[in-house]
Amino acid sequence: MENNITRLYVIVNSVEDFVAIFAIAVSSIGVVANSILLYLFIADPYFRKEIYYIMLISCFTDLSANISSIVSNIIYISKTINTTILCRVLAFLIYTSYGISIMNLSLIAIYRYLSIVRPFSKIYALYKKQFLITSEILIWMICFGASLPDLLYLETQQTSRKICGYDQITSSFSTLLILFSIFYYVIPSAIIVIFYWRIIIHQQNYVRPGQSPISRQLDATKKDKRIKSIMIISACYVLTTWPLFAVYVGQAISRKTLIQVLAENRVNYWLSMLSISTATIISALNPFLYFNLDENVRRSLKNRVLKRSAIVISRT
Repeated sequence: MENNITRLYVIVNSVEDFVAIFAIAVSSIGVVANSILLYLFIADPYFRKEIYYIMLISCFTDLSANISSIVSNIIYISKTINTTILCRVLAFLIYTSYGISIMNLSLIAIYRYLSIVRPFSKIYALYKKQFLITSEILIWMICFGASLPDLLYLETQQTSRKICGYDQITSSFSTLLILFSIFYYVIPSAIIVIFYWRIIIHQQNYVRPGQSPISRQLDATKKDKRIKSIMIISACYVLTTWPLFAVYVGQAISRKTLIQVLAENRVNYWLSMLSISTATIISALNPFLYFNLDENVRRSLKNRVLKRSAIVISRT
């Protein structure tokens, strides 16, 4: 009997370690990809435009979230001392960075809608810069406010290893978790899906006047690629992040902490931890979405690689 319990304990810890290692691997890829993208945005003068400043901020926050995720999962695997202060700071950094990145994706969706569907709008032309600056300030304020409870109330709780979570979930915390899910998932998802869907409809119906049949065919091919890219962006965000917020809503309704979930049902606890790790994937996916969607980003990367290769070859 004791041997079976010991074997089960080893399996449980191995699964938890696998999930953490998976999150570290994905976040490490994210660090490399976001670093490359950050370098392109800073080094290439072409990207001195409003839309790319938004992407630059999103890229920086994604990089911060990836690094914080790596540190927290290494601590989780190594079972080293995870102080309450470290727990709070890492969680605050991860969720603040995540929120800023996600809301900037929503802002990019709105910006692209206005640029593609309503490029001649007088309000858009006159107040574009003010709109972007005001939106960015609001995004940072909302994300700091939404993540502030993590900085104030998270605690480290001892199991077979230390877990960062709330001691108890009261009615006020339940409300906060639901509001957190609304601001971090429901609203951004609605914005991304609605505005990109409007872009898709516009792209399908719009025909540039005076085009020859060949030009129209080439334009249709470009439209198809753009529509596929837009659908990929929407699907990646909606599908990879919903499990995390499903867990938060479940906690808000049941008022059960992670420790209580662990004590009652280990499988549900694994799913909860996996959902948290899955949500961090979006921070690693974002740079690849930018590479896929924006031809200018791909061209800049290609030019930099070719230039670097030519320098290396000339030296040899």
